[in-house]
Amino acid sequence: MEWKSGASPRITHMRRYDRLQRLVEVVNAPPPGQVAATFLYGYNLANQRTAVTNTGGCGGNINMITWGS
Repeated sequence: MEWKSGASPRITHMRRYDRLQRLVEVVNAPPPGQVAATFLYGYNLANQRTAVTNTGGCGGNINMITWGS
C-alpha cells in the first residue's frame, strides 16, 4: 500500500505473513533518504503473539516487547 502527496510517494506500507497467515513483519518505508520503521512479530506454539521488535524509524533504535506465554 502506498500513500502519496501529489505524485510523490510519502510512505509505503508492507505486511508479510507466514504460512499460517500470521503477521510476522510490518515495514513502513518513507521516501529515499529517510529511515524505515520495521516491526517483527514472534509467536508461541499456541499461535499467540508473544513479542514485537521495532527496528529503525527512531534513529535506528531497537525496542523489543515480550509478553508472557
